[in-house]
Amino acid sequence: DKLRRSLEEPDATIEPGFQPVSATTLDGRRLSGVAKNNSNYSIQIQDSQGKFHSLLKRDLKELVYHKNSLMPKVALSADDLQNLLAFLSRQSMETPEERAKRLEHGKEVEP
Repeated sequence: DKLRRSLEEPDATIEPGFQPVSATTLDGRRLSGVAKNNSNYSIQIQDSQGKFHSLLKRDLKELVYHKNSLMPKVALSADDLQNLLAFLSRQSMETPEERAKRLEHGKEVEP
């Protein structure tokens, strides 16, 4: 089960948009966070405070993609892990846009 594996081995698969990176600009400024909107020419890094930094790759001295996830391994008993998995599996996976289409003024809209 993908969810269980993500909790037990967070480094096994890092989803796009959550890849930890560190960058050093040509003028010596250092940034770290997760890679967002990565292209051949530019990268956007979201830092730990949620601030976005847009950088041209030609202005970088170094760009390092880290292999370890920022999410720590869970240290739970088997029962607690099963309870967490049960809770998470009941959570909605719909996007805010999908939810807005489904609801009108907080009430379910007929399809």
